[in-house]
Amino acid sequence: MIMRLLALLVVAGLTGCSVLPTSEPKDLYTIPAASVSLADALASDAETARASSLADRSLRVRTPHADRLTASQRMLVHPGEGQLQAYKDVRWGDTPPRMVRDYLVRALRSHSEVARVVSDENRLDVDVELETDLARFQVDYVNERPVVRIQLDAILMDPASRRIIAGKRLTVSQDVRGKEVPEVVVAFGEAMARLTAELINWLDRQNPAH
Repeated sequence: MIMRLLALLVVAGLTGCSVLPTSEPKDLYTIPAASVSLADALASDAETARASSLADRSLRVRTPHADRLTASQRMLVHPGEGQLQAYKDVRWGDTPPRMVRDYLVRALRSHSEVARVVSDENRLDVDVELETDLARFQVDYVNERPVVRIQLDAILMDPASRRIIAGKRLTVSQDVRGKEVPEVVVAFGEAMARLTAELINWLDRQNPAH
């Protein structure tokens, strides 16, 4: 445990980063719309043939589970093995789990075959629920270049019986065009569009009746 805590305090000397800063942020960011639209990402997905088994169903998107650091508003950077940092003077405008939930709700309403989509802030009865774990929402450095990585483990389930209908791990990596924070945020938007396109294509092929 002591060695693990020491590893988290290693300073890698990245420009614009510091070790989990506690100062007040100067800039707040949210997940932006990608330069390539979600509709384009869906059209370019290899699995474009989608059934309409959820066309008459209602779906609740629950807020993803996440560990304490991933659920914070810090923009996390992993410069190397055992190292953890955060971009200095910036924060996400909300926690990544809530931002991801809201992004998915908007996307599913606009682009999926699901008839009705609500979040877990809505207590209406629904036919199916989407449970997720946000295992990664961070910037990794690969060969001294920043790469956005998002991993979402998804489970579609029957809310009444708690029966698992299907599950899928979604993992995307997106190169950052530069090293400044605005360029990192753009890469998060592109990564989320790709991940969401994959999620929608998967969901639209599910049949809760089976």
